[in-house]
Amino acid sequence: MKVTTTYDGPGAVVHIEGRLDAEWAGHLAGALDELLRAGARSVVADMSRVSYVSSAGARVVITSVQEFAALRGELLVASPPRVIADALDNAGLGDRVVTLSEADGQVLISEALEARARPTRDWHTPVTATSRGTYETFAAEPGAVLTCRLSGDPEVVTRGRLNAGDCEVVSFPERVFGIGIGALGDDYDQCGPRMGELLGVSGVVAFQPTDGGRIPDYLTTLRDHVPSAMLACGIVCEGSFSHLVRFSAQHRGDSVPLSELASVCLDAAGSTSVGVVMIAETAGLVGASRRVSPASEGGAQRFDVTSLREWLTFTAEPAHIGATALIAGVIDQSGEPPLFLHVRPLDAAGRLLGHFHAAVFSYQPVARRTVQMNRVVASLFEKETLRAVLHLLPDSRDSGHRESRFARGLAWVSRLETITVPTR
Repeated sequence: MKVTTTYDGPGAVVHIEGRLDAEWAGHLAGALDELLRAGARSVVADMSRVSYVSSAGARVVITSVQEFAALRGELLVASPPRVIADALDNAGLGDRVVTLSEADGQVLISEALEARARPTRDWHTPVTATSRGTYETFAAEPGAVLTCRLSGDPEVVTRGRLNAGDCEVVSFPERVFGIGIGALGDDYDQCGPRMGELLGVSGVVAFQPTDGGRIPDYLTTLRDHVPSAMLACGIVCEGSFSHLVRFSAQHRGDSVPLSELASVCLDAAGSTSVGVVMIAETAGLVGASRRVSPASEGGAQRFDVTSLREWLTFTAEPAHIGATALIAGVIDQSGEPPLFLHVRPLDAAGRLLGHFHAAVFSYQPVARRTVQMNRVVASLFEKETLRAVLHLLPDSRDSGHRESRFARGLAWVSRLETITVPTR
């Protein structure tokens, strides 16, 4: 069997020729999976030159059609043999069979496919000038806002040697997301020595321990038990998201920088301060994670080269390429109190500020249309391996500016209506 792929605008055509039997079924499955990983969501399988199909081959086609559909994409089958057409029909997927026109012997994506793959009129292109990515925004819940509460004192964390009175226990139900330095649990004696980068979204909390183990841990919502964590310092947001931003690189092989995506998110919400949760396929993450808890000996943040390596692990080069990340944080363009102590520059000019933590997973393709955030988050923790939790930071050493980049993804955004500070 011969399998070749050609690209036609935003879509792709997979040409299949010969016998599609058990021996070659895996080869076709690999080709279609590679398109999913590359971000193709509008694909036609041209089967006009298939001479034989076994049940194993038919199963690959059916499964692939379902996988594309699960990601809000579409795999259409052109001129399939009768066994494939019947199998699709029995699975309730008969509408995926299409007849395409030919030009110079090449199958083209039909007008019907283009119309079905085209974004709905509810999606809009933002006005922010961009250079690396393509963006579309959807008003999911117009008028929705987030309340933001700052936890702890960043200066106390910087000095190290925390005590129980410097920390607080925070719950993370479904409508709350947050980031910070902390650990799972509510007992300071157990949590203090383990505090590291932490992220909570949609009723799940993940963190990077600092007690010698480098394997991240997490806690999900079980029945009515909402996960909680002890925070030394953090940002906690509650409410709903007003907009959903869909993004991808403009050109194959390129990537979307975090600073550009942050500007688009500000524009989508029409605010200078927003809260964001993202699901993204990574093209390389730049960031850091603590090696030592701020509650331990040596937990003070010292910034000379020798000491820095003792308490901080920094990505020397972009890491976790080809993974999927759950990212949460805030973006701020005002630079005003009280948020300014909790944010850092995102761009080289320092005009865009933010604070993001990322939970990094094994690869899972990101859907291309409107999806429910809680379902995507649950799927990541249930099906993929949690590899790391880190603080995303640009790297401006050696007169350069390296930052986290993404192949594609979704971002839920809402403006921060109120920001409160600790009263103690």
